[in-house]
Amino acid sequence: MKFLGWSYVLIISGTFFEEIINSILFIALNFTTRSYDLDTWNKRLKKFEEELKIKQNYSLDNL
Repeated sequence: MKFLGWSYVLIISGTFFEEIINSILFIALNFTTRSYDLDTWNKRLKKFEEELKIKQNYSLDNL
């Protein structure tokens, strides 16, 4: 039962950490893409999302 308790803590802290990362990325993208149009902003956002998914998959494989 201790394992289940710790898994809930890890899931909650993991989602909280993910939200922090997403907020930081969103703010950084807003500051760096002010002079671009919406299409360029969407392309860069998709690129960041793909890189983040690759990093998340890689980190999950190493657990």
